[in-house]
Amino acid sequence: MFNVEIGADQTQLIFNRNKIVHILKLEFAPQKMAELFQQVPHFIQIMQFIQENYAEAITLESLAEMFSYSAYHLSATFKQSTGYSPIDYLIRIRLEKAASLLTETVASLREISASVGYKDVYYFSRLFKKKLGVSPAEYRRRGAQRSEVADSPVNVPTYSIVERMLNRCIDSDNYYQ
Repeated sequence: MFNVEIGADQTQLIFNRNKIVHILKLEFAPQKMAELFQQVPHFIQIMQFIQENYAEAITLESLAEMFSYSAYHLSATFKQSTGYSPIDYLIRIRLEKAASLLTETVASLREISASVGYKDVYYFSRLFKKKLGVSPAEYRRRGAQRSEVADSPVNVPTYSIVERMLNRCIDSDNYYQ
């Protein structure tokens, strides 16, 4: 019905996906569609929930309640499916986001730890060092050394987690955009 050759471009793949979704909507009643979507493994939904809400206070118990599992069963099933416990996966996502913020911004450790869900900056620093092998400050320093093209106008440092508006003109008759 749908021939997707290896090397087909992205547009064709999206078009085919949309056709499949349209056919499913026509062939199945809304109740049947709900049943099909419920068959999607919960661990995929849990992973997506963690990726979207990593900065919130998430516990194994809250995840288990949200997805109608016991905490033990959720942990065992998730680990079997992904190789990580739900909390290890949450920590991994938080530390990936923090590492990205350390190299892409000059935000303080306190700002970064709070933005990824850790209220205690000291706990965050210990956990970061335990999992990544270096302190957050050392990670930032090494990241800065790797991108030593600081003189380039393309690499304007970011001053906070919130983007600032840059002044794009000079106080003279010559204005630049």
